[in-house]
Amino acid sequence: TIGTTAKQIRTLLTWQVLRLSAAGIGAGLVLGYLVGLAASPAVLARTNYSAFYKPSLNPLFFISAVFFSALTVYISSRKSYRLAMRISPVEAARYRERNEKKKKVWSAVSFMLSGIIFLVVFTLTLGYNVENMVDRYHTADVRIRQDAMMWDNEEPYQPIRQSMVEEIEKLPFIAETAIYYQARRHEEGILGGCEAGYAQLRLTDELKEEFARCVQMGTGWMNQADNGDILLDLWGLPADQLYLEEENIRVLEGSLDAEKFASGKYVIYNQGTNQSGRAAGNIHAGQVLHLSILDPDTGAYVEREAEVLAVVERINPFSTGLVAKAALTFPDGAFQEIYSGYADMITIIQANGFRELTQEEYGQLEEIVRNSFNFQLSIESRVEERQAQRKEKASMILIGLFLAGVFGIIGICNVVNTLVTGVLSRKLEFAAMQSVGMTKKQMCSMIGREGLLLSGISVLAAIPLGVFFCRVLGKAILFFSSFSAGIFAAGCGILLAVMCGVSLSVALLLTRFLTRRPVVERLREAE
Repeated sequence: TIGTTAKQIRTLLTWQVLRLSAAGIGAGLVLGYLVGLAASPAVLARTNYSAFYKPSLNPLFFISAVFFSALTVYISSRKSYRLAMRISPVEAARYRERNEKKKKVWSAVSFMLSGIIFLVVFTLTLGYNVENMVDRYHTADVRIRQDAMMWDNEEPYQPIRQSMVEEIEKLPFIAETAIYYQARRHEEGILGGCEAGYAQLRLTDELKEEFARCVQMGTGWMNQADNGDILLDLWGLPADQLYLEEENIRVLEGSLDAEKFASGKYVIYNQGTNQSGRAAGNIHAGQVLHLSILDPDTGAYVEREAEVLAVVERINPFSTGLVAKAALTFPDGAFQEIYSGYADMITIIQANGFRELTQEEYGQLEEIVRNSFNFQLSIESRVEERQAQRKEKASMILIGLFLAGVFGIIGICNVVNTLVTGVLSRKLEFAAMQSVGMTKKQMCSMIGREGLLLSGISVLAAIPLGVFFCRVLGKAILFFSSFSAGIFAAGCGILLAVMCGVSLSVALLLTRFLTRRPVVERLREAE
């Protein structure tokens, strides 16, 4: 009305936005760093991650925070700029929010996004399942492993002695043991000691194309020896243990028939892929392989025919499965027929108790391993894993509560901001309704209902998306255990209760704020 141009109005608004942004972002950077400096060590000191935390003053953190905040301010202010520059003075004086439905939709979407983030963080961290994690790594109560079979060692190879196996079997609390064999050559490793366990086979016509595929894949699934033979992992295991492998591999062709496998006429072929879902190699179930396998103790090649029982691939990224590590898997009887020195090729001993072992019983097994004076052996168990995972769960819960609280505060601020701005833009409307008889109680009830409706719709919309993201992230991010329906339901209840409480509290405060001045005085604001 006094001649200010659209460009001048934009300049005025820009100056106001810049002042508010500078104050808000500056305070956020300082307070955020100080709070992080105080809160992060306090939280992480009680977790397993305290040794990995170090506070940093990296300027990139501050620059990225400023950039992100400034970008959101710029995007959110563009509509206000356009509206302020094109609206006439008369319209401005009479302006009322005309697109309430659209605004409510965007508010609900905003609430929903905050709710999804809260539910995902809450569920995946507080829903950490100790037993699921123990099952990921162990199919038996105890596993003793010859580590020199897995990678090159600086020392000469020290086999697991049969006497140690017998000593374990004599323990009164051990119900059963299972011995797994792995082929190895008598070659010096790159570290000067022994090399990892590999079988050496002649490159027959059946294996040439498969070897070429593995080389093209670049996975190192098969390698070539100096004389042109191929090197691969070849294992032997008891047929009655085959069922334990089914959860860790995907059968692409054939079947894991334990009865057929026990006959010694079959072999399982692992094509070296991971979750491809298809048979990609040149070896197929039902095919008879003519193998020529070097027995390093005699120096002779053992000729053997074996039908491919199944073509498999790995699906479990953890160390639970054993067949998933082997290119060729024979039953233990067939392995012993191929390798005359099989007694020195024990790679893993698995043992189960009549019930799950206690810490004291596990200690006896540890002592047997120590007394063998074989420093190439390692031992692990469900009881030890459970203790470690309980500590991990405590860490997850603490971090989860901290992060869920942070995202919860962000969501609450979002709710409060939307409700307050929506009500304040309708001050004249509420004043007019009060002038025709609306009471404070009715006003509070009206504002509260609007908040509860938005909160309820947002939470209901967040639930299916929250379930989806929890399931996807629970599988994709390996340090999460799984999706917990009970914890997710608890998170939904907390989210709904907090949003409802915030909506009702804001309704009470806004009603008190709006009714402080007389109705006539508020109606004159439009004049």
